[in-house]
Amino acid sequence: MIPETNQPANTRRRLRRRRVIIASAAAGVLAVSVAVITIATTSGSNSRSGLIISGCYVQAQANCPTVNWNSADLSGANLWRAHLEYAILTNADLTGATLTGVISGGIIGTPAALPTGWVLVNGVLQPG
Repeated sequence: MIPETNQPANTRRRLRRRRVIIASAAAGVLAVSVAVITIATTSGSNSRSGLIISGCYVQAQANCPTVNWNSADLSGANLWRAHLEYAILTNADLTGATLTGVISGGIIGTPAALPTGWVLVNGVLQPG
């Protein structure tokens, strides 16, 4: 039997096609990975929720009495109903943070910035 002369060309084409498919799949996985990382690191770019600062999660209903958030950037953080009694907030940036329902008696220090409509009175964060 006489071998086909176009067989090596077909094999080369198949290998080339396979390489293109593998390269395209790898590029797709890389693109998706970059997108996920970008979204994870920039979503709500002002949001600090979900971070751990001084051993305490910055999140709604956080239980962080006596936490030291001295000079922490908490702008945009969701601290709804967070327990922050006796927290150290000296120079902390709370501009844009959600503080509704926060438990905050005995706050130590003066924050650098508070959300619009919030004040610190005798160690208590309150609307004002």
